[in-house]
Amino acid sequence: MTAFIHIGTSGWHYDHWKGRYYPEDLSTSDQLAHYADEFDSVEINNSFYQMPSENTLRTWKETVPEGFRFSVKASRYITHMKKLKDPEEPVANFYERMEGFLDRVGAVLFQLPPNFGCNPERLTAFLEALPDEGPVPVFEFRDPELVHGGGVRPVARAQGGVLHL
Repeated sequence: MTAFIHIGTSGWHYDHWKGRYYPEDLSTSDQLAHYADEFDSVEINNSFYQMPSENTLRTWKETVPEGFRFSVKASRYITHMKKLKDPEEPVANFYERMEGFLDRVGAVLFQLPPNFGCNPERLTAFLEALPDEGPVPVFEFRDPELVHGGGVRPVARAQGGVLHL
């Protein structure tokens, strides 16, 4: 098995990076291309709050080189409002929006709320609702007891998910 390591940051569009990382005269629209000259991965965080338009996704895809990978944070509707319950429709909607972009997505990050209790059955049902093909599902459980207590680790491993610690 060949492993690939992609190095990047949680986002690329930060005002305080002007002059420190980005040249002062670099336009906002050129920041991703500049970033992609030095890194080969980045997390898209705004998808947690609102899904990017298809046009925005197409622009991002066209801006970066072929081997560049995005990690996309799943909608908070799925993780914080629904808490992984009844996943079929919201998961289908999320992946449908990402359809033309998925070949550049290395992982989808499901960041769960700190008060997400240990519920292996719900996690199993959620994992089964994910597409069979596509980016790796990564789960960020923000309560260490859930990971170290053994409740979710076996489920994630058995279903092909990855834990983000």
